[in-house]
Amino acid sequence: MDGFVAGGSSTRIPQGSRKVGDFSHSDGYHQRARRSTQAARQPQRDDSGSIALDMKLDNDTKTRKKPKNSWFSKAHLPKLRTVALVFVIAFGSYFITSAYLKARQVFQGGGGAVALQDNIDPARLSGEGDGRVNVLLLGTDDAGGLTDTIIVASIDPIHDEAALLSIPRDLYVEREGLGSMKINEVFPNERNRALAEQATQRQAQIRGYKAIQDSVSEVIGIPMHYYVSVDFDGFRRAIDTVGGLTLTVEQPVYEVMSLEGQRYVLNVQPGEEHFDGLRALAYVRSRKTSPRGDFDRSERQREMLIALKDEIVSSGTWSNPARINSLFSDFSDNVQTSFALEEIMRLREIADKIGADNVESIELVGEEPKNFIISDSLNGLSIQRPRIGMYDYSEIQNFVRNTLRDGYLRSEDAVVLVMNGTDQPDLAARQTEELESFGYSVATPQENDIPLQRETILVDLTNGEKKYTKRYLEQRLKTFASTNLPRGVSVDNERVDFVILIGDNEVTRLQN
Repeated sequence: MDGFVAGGSSTRIPQGSRKVGDFSHSDGYHQRARRSTQAARQPQRDDSGSIALDMKLDNDTKTRKKPKNSWFSKAHLPKLRTVALVFVIAFGSYFITSAYLKARQVFQGGGGAVALQDNIDPARLSGEGDGRVNVLLLGTDDAGGLTDTIIVASIDPIHDEAALLSIPRDLYVEREGLGSMKINEVFPNERNRALAEQATQRQAQIRGYKAIQDSVSEVIGIPMHYYVSVDFDGFRRAIDTVGGLTLTVEQPVYEVMSLEGQRYVLNVQPGEEHFDGLRALAYVRSRKTSPRGDFDRSERQREMLIALKDEIVSSGTWSNPARINSLFSDFSDNVQTSFALEEIMRLREIADKIGADNVESIELVGEEPKNFIISDSLNGLSIQRPRIGMYDYSEIQNFVRNTLRDGYLRSEDAVVLVMNGTDQPDLAARQTEELESFGYSVATPQENDIPLQRETILVDLTNGEKKYTKRYLEQRLKTFASTNLPRGVSVDNERVDFVILIGDNEVTRLQN
């Protein structure tokens, strides 16, 4: 099956310039069969990929005279207005109630991302990365459950920004109890193992989603707070529900493929193009004629998600009960997620503030030096792996953490100075490098020029003003910050906000 794959350097997508990516499957997309109505109204597909309807409708041109005392007479207009008002209220209430109930069916979870709330108590933060909301977006097939579309949507509610990062479906990973496999196989393999252990279908799915979340988090080094899994039919129907998407296409895409068991010719030219659900599905599946194959398709996928988000916001979907009802109907049978309803509504409020020019598209495969993943072969199996070595994700994690910098760290931008209080060399440099990989601003480390320390000490020179950074450092060092430097220790750099004095208790960890 084909799916979304990552790309290379971090690039900002200009507003109005959009590309599309992929929810694809090598065996084609198979929509559920629909019952036809009249033979004369069957869709006919032509070679351009469009669907034409030959519709013959009978016209009854006979005119009927209205009775003198009909409901449309002046005498009954006040009653008619009252009935119409009651009907509109009842009809609108039905849609709102129906949408709410369907939403409850979809959003039953609760990932608990603290950054969704305002004025967060620092005590609720467990570690770097909690200053963003990270959502794992999965595109799945209906049969085997391979997650060939793997995208991380990372939202910074503090700065009203977001980013989309694609994970290559063929990236080779290890899973405890399962062994080594492509990352798109993690979900179905863990789910099937759970079923073999007599778990219920729901329990098995949850275990599968937890496994793929953990695998992605291990690769890129940031927590996954939520997941959203959408199958092909849900994707297509959601596009149709919002009335399709109009995108500015930069590169032509032409491919003959199979859709719904029929020959489909996708012909997209540079310029403004409109996509209904079926055409969008074909476009995001296409890869064979693209110069970079899966990577070009992945880039188009991220752009399609941005376009869908903007369309939902700009078209007034949330103020249209009928459209909300249709959208949740699309999702109720085709979406699995760990969001609770209250959380998704809060995320909608945040997303409304994020324009297309504030959504960054991030790739892991591209021009040097930001080409972190390479293709390889393992016992005849085509895979992708980190360029610095199999299962070594340190370079990827460093890049991702600094590109998707924690919102609180970015906001406070505290400067951290590390001093080595042991007789072992280079520990301050190692601790500084580690902090820098998590997005901290660091000063030049100082080695072996302070009194020896038995325990690591954290000193807060801001008097508590940079409370979120303080919390993160306390959690990381497993200590509480003091406000005074130990005797014999001084700091010349006025920009320094926190000082870490490495003690003997950190020697073993930092040397390994």
